[in-house]
Amino acid sequence: MFIDGVSKGNPGEAACAGVLYQEGEVRGQFSYFLGVTTNNVAEYFGFILGLVEAIRLGYKRVCIYTDSQLLVKQIQGDYQVKDEWLRRLHLIAKKTVGLFTAVQVRYLPREENKQADRLANECLRKFTRELNKNYTSKEKQSAQTVRLPPRNLFGEESPDSSREGGS
Repeated sequence: MFIDGVSKGNPGEAACAGVLYQEGEVRGQFSYFLGVTTNNVAEYFGFILGLVEAIRLGYKRVCIYTDSQLLVKQIQGDYQVKDEWLRRLHLIAKKTVGLFTAVQVRYLPREENKQADRLANECLRKFTRELNKNYTSKEKQSAQTVRLPPRNLFGEESPDSSREGGS
């Protein structure tokens, strides 16, 4: 599976996408508009939603390619996850990885991730046009804000801090 997350403005309007291949054939693809968030958050959402798509399609093993070195290093445990948003998403990602018999995560250069990048950018353009056409400025702001997952999503092991988060 090839995944990508994009954010225009970082933070800015964001989307993620992925394409699942088996033996060179496209078996599934997804793209989601995320609202206003950072590129790193969009990459994590791409990873998590890619795993969900693989589950939906019945896969027990998956190899995920991403152009986010940070995501790869954090998922593999080489880098600490310091940002609260990313800590929560990292926990969700690790729990979701645990539903598989095998998950490999590999870095690849951006130019080798064109299909997922194209899907994410197309999704972003589509929803940005829709938001600009159908909502007032105040409605756009509230419609585009991705909220933090709740601190207690997975019980006691969830990250905690004094920062406010949505649910």
